[in-house]
Amino acid sequence: MSTVPSHHAILLVLCGPSGVGKSTISNRLAKDIHFEYLLSATTRTKRPADDSGKKYDHISMDEFFRRLDADEFLEYAVSRRPAHLYSAARRAYTQAAAGRSRPGHSG
Repeated sequence: MSTVPSHHAILLVLCGPSGVGKSTISNRLAKDIHFEYLLSATTRTKRPADDSGKKYDHISMDEFFRRLDADEFLEYAVSRRPAHLYSAARRAYTQAAAGRSRPGHSG
């Protein structure tokens, strides 16, 4: 007989240009239904507002491609102007799906 997991993990990716409300939606989901926010890796320069809550793992382009080649990302995207890369870490998702807490993540 197979074992059925007691819960299912759902990955929701919010994407859009700056200022459209991605953070507002993710903060509301975290508050209302205990949704967990996973860090995104990005090659963009750190902004002053990034210090108020850890939302990104700021990495170099070389490190991004090293992780991509190592299959460490679930997905990735390229912003157009200026060109920066963003991605969700596979390990963070699998840990969240298994119900384990991770340092650097809120939930």
